Amino acid sequence: MLPEHLTLIDRIHALRQNAAAEGPTGERYELSAAERLVSISRLLVWAPAALCGTSLVLLVMSFLPR
Repeated sequence: MLPEHLTLIDRIHALRQNAAAEGPTGERYELSAAERLVSISRLLVWAPAALCGTSLVLLVMSFLPR
């Protein structure tokens, strides 16, 4: 977790740019792999893409002979 002395906008900017922020003591704070994977910007891209892919597969399957 990032320290409170970093302002919110500084934390957001640093985490968006390189997924890390540095405190005044030089200590580095980074997002975990899970947090980087489930960022909101990636969800906004991959969730609709996954739904479209799933819909396409179901549509193709509906026309396959039984």
